[in-house]
Formats: sequence, C-alpha cells, structure tokens
Amino acid sequence: MGQLTEPAVVIHPEHGNLLGNLKLLFAAILVWFYFIPVNNFPLMIVNQLMIAMVAAPMMPLFWSMIADTADYGAAKFGHRSTGIIFSAGTASQKIGWTVGPALAMVILGGVGYVANQEQSPQTQHALHLMMSIIPAGFAVLTALVTCFYPINHKVEQELEEAMKEMSRAEDAEADKE
Repeated sequence: MGQLTEPAVVIHPEHGNLLGNLKLLFAAILVWFYFIPVNNFPLMIVNQLMIAMVAAPMMPLFWSMIADTADYGAAKFGHRSTGIIFSAGTASQKIGWTVGPALAMVILGGVGYVANQEQSPQTQHALHLMMSIIPAGFAVLTALVTCFYPINHKVEQELEEAMKEMSRAEDAEADKE
C-alpha cells in the first residue's frame, strides 16, 4: 500500500502539512475504533482497513522529509550531513520500537494482565485503550510536532536552487584540481 501511494506523497509540495493531516486523520480513525461495539466485527475490519490506508503513506513521507532535512542542512550550513541525518531517523524508529512495547508492558502489568487467562473487565478496557485512544494521542502529538517542520514548498524550491549552486561550485573546485 505504501508503494502505491509513494509517488503522490513525494510530489506533494507540503510534506510537513501532509504528515500532520494524515496523523490527525489516523487519530480520528483510531478514536472511532474505541466506540465500535465489540460484537461488530465487520465494522472493525472496515476501521482497520481505513487505518492501513491512512498509515501506508506515512513511512515514505517520513523518509522523504528526512531527505528534505538533509538538503536543508546542506544548504544552510554549506556541507552535507546526510549520513547522520538518516541515522537519526533510523535511531528514532528504533527508540519507538523499544519504548512502545515497554509502555505496553507497563500498562498491561498495571492492570493485571495474565497471559492465556480470561481477562478482567479492567484489563479488557486497557487493551481497548491501547488499540485506540493511546495511539491516537501519540498521533496527535506527532501532528503538533509537524507544525514546527520548516520546509514548505517555497523553502523546498529555494533548497533545490541552493543545492544546484553547491553542485556547480563543487564541480568548479574539482576542475581546478
């Protein structure tokens, strides 16, 4: 699904706004899941399909924004730091993959979850929150963070021109040697 949406995501002129809007839509669909009756399996499937469709373009968009950030740094500071910027993106994913399950374990431990046993109503409610309201809250926080992403369409055009100029200067320097 992400591969199908990648071309549209990459050419969208406002990556930060697009990610923020996708995160807010994602949060709304997650909150909707909280209100779906537990016996309405078809509606749960529809909800999960919608979540998948909205989430699919987020990773290509994230990596496109990382590349834009590398270009922004090169244009602003005069040297490329692509490796460290992409490493920071990878590190942020790994931190999320560590903190997320740890948080889930803390929540489940706090509500008395016991594997392979019938769960108490409190535990069932916690599981329901972990599949809806809690990730929706993190999605809203992410959307708020994108408000500070400085690269818009105008800045991106300026970056493209600055990168071309840097490339010409590097070529001229190489020709002197």
